[in-house]
Amino acid sequence: MRSSKSKLPASLSQYHKSNRTELFNFWLDSGKDWEQTALRVERHMEGKNSATRGWHAVQGKELRKRFSDEEKYKKLISARRQAGMYYQDDDFPDDDEETQFDIMVQFSKI
Repeated sequence: MRSSKSKLPASLSQYHKSNRTELFNFWLDSGKDWEQTALRVERHMEGKNSATRGWHAVQGKELRKRFSDEEKYKKLISARRQAGMYYQDDDFPDDDEETQFDIMVQFSKI
């Protein structure tokens, strides 16, 4: 039976299932220290998550569902139009329901 001084921390087991080679490379780059490897993986995942936040285009009809208050919806639509942060639909260019407006999207940590 193989005996190992260092064992894979439980916090890295999920990452190990999908990214074995990358985890191995992180481990080698960290001087074969699992604590440093766990820190590198955490930073790597935060970087991936932060790439998913930002501005995304959402159709007007989806925004209407999010904002039950008609006044807030109209205010957002007019602000995005004034800022040029919208993409008109090719078939219905004047329809706010089909136009896509940029909104800030927050991410949730995995």
